[in-house]
Amino acid sequence: MQQFSKNALPFSAYSKAVYLAEIIRRCKEKNA
Repeated sequence: MQQFSKNALPFSAYSKAVYLAEIIRRCKEKNA
């Protein structure tokens, strides 16, 4: 469980970054 809690935070932060990048990409495509 310790290893999971260590990896959980970086993974969630990475997921948020990818999710935000996808939203920004879609917004740019709509505006273009």
